[in-house]
Amino acid sequence: MSKKGEWAPLSNLFDNATKKSKKKMRLIINDHDRKLEIAKDDDPEIEAMYDITHPKKLAYNLLITQWESGKGIGKGDTKEWTNLLDEINDTVLDFWEGQVTYYFPVRTPTYIAIFPGGRMAITSDPYEDRLAALDALSETLSNYTQLAALKTTVDAKVAEVHLARKSQQSQYDKVDVKSTELEEMRVELANLLDDNLCKLKVKYRQNLSMVENFYDLSLLRKNVSDEDFMFQSEGTVEAGASFLVTLPKKLVISTNATCNFMNQSGLVDLQFFFVANGTNLDNPLKITVQSNETIETTAAEAGWAPGMGFLVVKNMGTMSAEFDLSVMAATETEGEGG
Repeated sequence: MSKKGEWAPLSNLFDNATKKSKKKMRLIINDHDRKLEIAKDDDPEIEAMYDITHPKKLAYNLLITQWESGKGIGKGDTKEWTNLLDEINDTVLDFWEGQVTYYFPVRTPTYIAIFPGGRMAITSDPYEDRLAALDALSETLSNYTQLAALKTTVDAKVAEVHLARKSQQSQYDKVDVKSTELEEMRVELANLLDDNLCKLKVKYRQNLSMVENFYDLSLLRKNVSDEDFMFQSEGTVEAGASFLVTLPKKLVISTNATCNFMNQSGLVDLQFFFVANGTNLDNPLKITVQSNETIETTAAEAGWAPGMGFLVVKNMGTMSAEFDLSVMAATETEGEGG
């Protein structure tokens, strides 16, 4: 739809078609670039268009990859800092509270001063509030010489949490910058595609149907969003068992689609691989991810082949484990038959 009061033929159909999807623009520019490349050897005008289009396509694909990779790193950083807070809840807080109650029993004025919100403020509030409660605990402990050693321990742990939180926030700041760069380049590509369309219409004025050979009209007409190109899932797989993840049919996977496999367990290895159906949960090609590690790979390296619509997460250990995975449509389509 054109802007209010704007003559419809003046609107940029490539901008309109990709406003909601940076990844849709990637598919459109990849397709257009490939079609220019096919025709350029026999036509200097097409070659000139290709020479301008191709480097911009490569730059856009790189930005998409950096943007997605940055979001994945940010997700891992988020898990890192929240895990540290959960660790305090699970293994550290009992020791800290024991050190306090050795000198100041529960419900005494000093105990209440040190833990004004009780344990709940550190264990059950939102993560940001829990961090604030830890900062307050550190500050309060400085008033009691009996707890000087405890304060040193608390300060070290709180500093570790703050460092992880700062890293996570910094990473998402980088993602925001990359997202802005990507949007600016999406608009630049939309203008370039429109420029090329105008040049092609002039070139083939006597046979306008030739222009259609340089664009995938189905992509321009398809109403999609970025979520159509990215699939994410998480779950828990029991000891020695396999977890079957069904991939959405609208997700078009190719051999170099980017896969991120995260093993959130601290004790067991997990295997990730593609299968064609839910009856044969095996594949000679597998990606093994050790405890607390993340591996980025391609769909082909994880055993993908045309027709495979499922991912298997196999637990190789003797206790349950949490996993996280994502599959992003390929950033390059050359040589894959579209």
